[in-house]
Amino acid sequence: MLCRILVVGGSLEEEFLVLQWQRLWKSALLLVLVVGLLSVLVCLLPRAAGAVELVVTAKGGVNVRQGPGTGYKITGKAQAGARLVSVGAQFGWYKVRLSTGQTGWVAGWLVKAVSPLAGDVGAQTPATVTVKGDRVNLRSGPSTSYPKVGEAAKGERLTVIGRSGDWFKVRLLSGRVAWVAGWLVEAVSKAPAIPPPSKQNTSRGPAPERAGEPSALPFTRRTLTSPVRVLLSTGVSAAVNVYGDYALVDGLTGNILGRVLNTDLLGFTLSLLPGPAVDQTVYVVTVEKNRQFAGTFSGPLVIAEGTASTGNWFALNAGGGLRRYRGNLIIRVQDGKLLLINELPLEEYLYGVVPGEMPFRWSLEALKAQAVAARSYALRKIQDNAAMPFDLWATQMDQVYGGLDAERPETNLAVDATAGLVLRYGGAVIPAYFHSSDGGFTENSEDVWRNWCGYIRGRPDPYDRHPENPHYGWSVSYSVNDLVYRLQERGYDFSVVTEVYPVERTAIGGRVKALLVQGVGADGVPRAEVLRNADWVRCVFRLKAPASDVLKTYDPLTGALLQVSFTGSGWGHALGMSQWGARTMAEQGLSYRD
Repeated sequence: MLCRILVVGGSLEEEFLVLQWQRLWKSALLLVLVVGLLSVLVCLLPRAAGAVELVVTAKGGVNVRQGPGTGYKITGKAQAGARLVSVGAQFGWYKVRLSTGQTGWVAGWLVKAVSPLAGDVGAQTPATVTVKGDRVNLRSGPSTSYPKVGEAAKGERLTVIGRSGDWFKVRLLSGRVAWVAGWLVEAVSKAPAIPPPSKQNTSRGPAPERAGEPSALPFTRRTLTSPVRVLLSTGVSAAVNVYGDYALVDGLTGNILGRVLNTDLLGFTLSLLPGPAVDQTVYVVTVEKNRQFAGTFSGPLVIAEGTASTGNWFALNAGGGLRRYRGNLIIRVQDGKLLLINELPLEEYLYGVVPGEMPFRWSLEALKAQAVAARSYALRKIQDNAAMPFDLWATQMDQVYGGLDAERPETNLAVDATAGLVLRYGGAVIPAYFHSSDGGFTENSEDVWRNWCGYIRGRPDPYDRHPENPHYGWSVSYSVNDLVYRLQERGYDFSVVTEVYPVERTAIGGRVKALLVQGVGADGVPRAEVLRNADWVRCVFRLKAPASDVLKTYDPLTGALLQVSFTGSGWGHALGMSQWGARTMAEQGLSYRD
């Protein structure tokens, strides 16, 4: 359009249009220069040593937040495949610098470290590292998702030639190049670290300290002798009060995430939150310290006991009130729930078990027998469940464990007096079973639990009938409708029960080992089922012990079954040690070894 005007215009008009064209051209050129200069300035903005290039892996992108946690406000979003520059890390979150020059935080599980930026192998990267673990894996890239390419032995020195986040790129003696996790090695020579950034205020108060940053006071984790892991609770939230020398520790890396100074009483609130990923459900543990947001973690976490003081304990409230425990608390995430696990020395675990299984006022020799049985049972479970998240339940599913609040001087004395003593059969530790009362006879294992066991053989027990034993001569009665209900609870298809018969009895006590049940199924077809093994009959009909007899009541006019009564003596499965029998023996002057 301008060219056409210039051709047909006069001299004054031509001069005016030329001036306008020159001004427009200069403005456009100036705009290009400004945009280019801003781009250069963004690229030249300072980056933290060890900066990492990230790529967004979540299909729906990732939210950019004001701080390292889902509790912080969303300030933007990065689309799937976008590349970001990390300038810091904290609580499993990356601090990133955006193209606008602003900074924000993204969840570490929704991005992937691609490579360190050019020039990032600098002041915070050591020249050489030494392997800390016994056998450390070497990988082809800076993540556990990369294939394993070799191993490095404890004490081996590796030359560092690069870095990506918490991973070091190393050159081996053979000349090969591999990657090793930074938390599995320690620096040999290292330049002074860049000081941490000053604290920033957030909408939830002061920003928390960086994860893994050393505390002003050193923390030495207590070494547990013969540790046992006891599942205390499962759920989606819990509150923990800590007294003494403790630290919050990353369960995978061992890094200290936060300190609790000696004699401080602090609170941790643990809750399970769904992550923001679109293509998967991500569970994280949100931690608050003294009602201040402390961070989010994928777990496991450990509230670990230190050595700076004695008498340490933590109190857990998982919905049933506060209860105090010794040792450590492990927080794991499994199947959408928190597993709250008490880890402590075996002998200290027994302090909380023996008074839960036997009255603490009973004679010392009886308490000693209980301590040996409980120790044997627990040690066998530790051996059998080494690959599992925990060794024992804190309930009657294993042994009743009440923690520090359940301890009594009398039972602690019994544990200490028998320290380390266990029962063995064929050289192996046995799960020493016990029960409250055997009703005058212990039984063979195959009669009660189906399988034959050489160290569980029944015999008459004259000591069980203590004058104060209340478990003799009990009776439990059911109408036919109640019988149907109990059978349906256990998966048996009965709509009507017409008859029951004991068809087999135990070899020692003559109790009901197998029970024939006849009736009609839900489809109206007659059916019959045999309930085998004495303990199964006990469980189906919720009896105190295996039944001694079955009494039946019939309608005098029609002859139809109206009621069934189970009678017997004892409490429990009648295998192994009778606790009432142990009491009588102790009161008669016998030793726990008898």
